[in-house]
Amino acid sequence: MNLKSDKLHGILRKIFIKIDNELGGLEAQHNELRYYLRIHNVQDYGYNSIAAYEQTVVHRMDSLAKLIKVLRAIKPGNKLRVRQINNYFVGKESCNRLAIYPSAGAILLQTQHKRTPLRIHTRLTPSDALELLKKLSSTPERCSMLAEMSLNAIADSAGFYIGETKGGKPEGYGQRYGRNGSYYEGHWVKGMRDGFGFYIAPYEYLQAGEWKANVFKGERLTYTAERIYGIDISRHQHEQKGKLYDINWDKLRITHLGTLSNKKIKGRVDYPVSFIYIKSTEAVRCSMPTMLPIISRPEYMECVPEPITSSLQYRLVLHKPNFSCGIAC
Repeated sequence: MNLKSDKLHGILRKIFIKIDNELGGLEAQHNELRYYLRIHNVQDYGYNSIAAYEQTVVHRMDSLAKLIKVLRAIKPGNKLRVRQINNYFVGKESCNRLAIYPSAGAILLQTQHKRTPLRIHTRLTPSDALELLKKLSSTPERCSMLAEMSLNAIADSAGFYIGETKGGKPEGYGQRYGRNGSYYEGHWVKGMRDGFGFYIAPYEYLQAGEWKANVFKGERLTYTAERIYGIDISRHQHEQKGKLYDINWDKLRITHLGTLSNKKIKGRVDYPVSFIYIKSTEAVRCSMPTMLPIISRPEYMECVPEPITSSLQYRLVLHKPNFSCGIAC
């Protein structure tokens, strides 16, 4: 390959933008994962799997950060040239190159001592790997995962799946890697996410809990009296036929957790309410002098609508219980 210096600078700029965008997405994922790990613990189902994936994200972020540091050190006036140096490793094992497959953009390696490295498991033969490569992107970050794949890998235009299968579809436990950087790990039934699992993607919220037919149904926690619980309410929850009924704040407790998803409970469900979110409903516009995401005050605050021309304005009514109150409008 004979590329001029200015051409190489242009290629490196594109690589820098791509890596920087990927790092930004990983940082957003890392924030979500760290928040989950901070407010949960090992007694929650799936905690260890999420913690393991968080470490995978950290390692990838470290690698990208090192690449960005090197690219930033290259100045516009630097003269660049390409020099090819081939050193192959699997883990920390030095390898020899046995074959090159130009059409697939792949090479076949063998460790110098001709033994499989520790903690490396694969049932792929060279021909199986080449066949799988045809279905996958040839980008380095995708190909680097081939060492973890087995004959049960299922690939499509949106990504690939690694795990248990039945009849050519995901069935049991497995991982789904999306080409957009998304990741799902958990249980599958008839090719759909079903049971416990967690999903995360760049700039999206982490969804960890119960799934049914590819639809996220809610978080799975181990519910105990030691946890902090809250509720969200609207004015309609104490209104019947246009008449408002008082809420007995002193006796307000959580005594039922619903039936939307399976829940693991230790002890009796009878939890005090530690915080409350008040929500505006039916797309009503909330007009207040100051809106804060979270408001902590020694009194409970309720939004009560008052008609003003074509919209509704909310005034604050103070109640005596000590609550941390969030307003969602």
